[in-house]
Amino acid sequence: MARTSHGFTLLELLVAIGLLAILAGVAAPGFGALAGGWQLRAAALRVAGTLNRARAGALRGSESWSVRASGDALLFGPVRGRAQRVAMPAGIFVSVNSGGVVQFSRAGYAENATFRLLGDQGERRVVVNQRGRIRLQ
Repeated sequence: MARTSHGFTLLELLVAIGLLAILAGVAAPGFGALAGGWQLRAAALRVAGTLNRARAGALRGSESWSVRASGDALLFGPVRGRAQRVAMPAGIFVSVNSGGVVQFSRAGYAENATFRLLGDQGERRVVVNQRGRIRLQ
């Protein structure tokens, strides 16, 4: 009587698992670099969001709002009020070229400024123009 096969032999399974382990070992360093790039982009989006919140606060209220870079965090709020802290992801540091602070007027305008984010995977920039518009680079 002929014998029918209903699966894989132990040897075939071990070979397949070995090949998958080799492929995973080769691909793993690339995934780490990709994840670091995502973290840097997420931090840049967090900076842009904080700048937009400060600009919206200045447009809504009757006073100017500011955003200050302090290494691993941003501080933002009304110029004469209490500042809120927005932390950067671990390993990401932020600075700004305009004396460490950007101020939005009640009309939403600001001075030209560039926020620079540095991490293990490189650098991103968030630019504010005189009209208060924000863009990622």
